[in-house]
Amino acid sequence: MKNLINDTMLTLKKAMQVRSKTNDILASNIVNMDTPGYEAKDVPFEKIMQQHLNKPKSTILATKDFHQYDTNNLQLARTNNAHFDIKNDIFDGNFIEISTERGTPNNVDIDVEMAKIAMNNLEYQSHVNSLIKQFDLLKTAITEGGAG
Repeated sequence: MKNLINDTMLTLKKAMQVRSKTNDILASNIVNMDTPGYEAKDVPFEKIMQQHLNKPKSTILATKDFHQYDTNNLQLARTNNAHFDIKNDIFDGNFIEISTERGTPNNVDIDVEMAKIAMNNLEYQSHVNSLIKQFDLLKTAITEGGAG
């Protein structure tokens, strides 16, 4: 096995991050359903994942103590809420789509939003199951490959 963490696992990780962020945005729509003038938002999962898949492969940075770091996945962390805010690197906020439908007092339809959340949760669970299968394959390769 060339890499312990392969492209499939990294893609599943990204998919799960996007699904999690989508859930936050859909929940925000429900919270604001009675806010006059609020416009429902959504995340185009396919567009974000297509951009992720078309991204050039990462460069591995190896330090003198033999630790390896993926330069595309290095992230900043805010240790205290009083410190400066760090841009969310899951996806660019420009991907959030705002609905143009009109409603009273806004365009949030609770039934539509709840259906979107249910579908998003099912998709998230399918990504989790796929990741579990990837780890099972890795475990099989390690345990059966070593017994020669």
